[in-house]
Amino acid sequence: MQGIVARRDDTIVFVEVKARANVFYGKPEDAVDFRKMRNLINAADAYLRLYMIDLPCRFDVITITGAVQNPYICHIEQAFRP
Repeated sequence: MQGIVARRDDTIVFVEVKARANVFYGKPEDAVDFRKMRNLINAADAYLRLYMIDLPCRFDVITITGAVQNPYICHIEQAFRP
């Protein structure tokens, strides 16, 4: 599983990045389904325990749609809650 772990002020942010060349088969954020959310939450829990981090966390999604030369990038803060 890949993703981004960042810190914003006193919050740990777990970010899932999804890219699509177009939206013909759906928007990138639609690929973050219940199963993916559950896996992200479990991975975040393991990360926080492993590094003994006691800070609030949130789950964001960054989507990238379109060609490399002219992508549309969207940052969805608090895309879901555990």
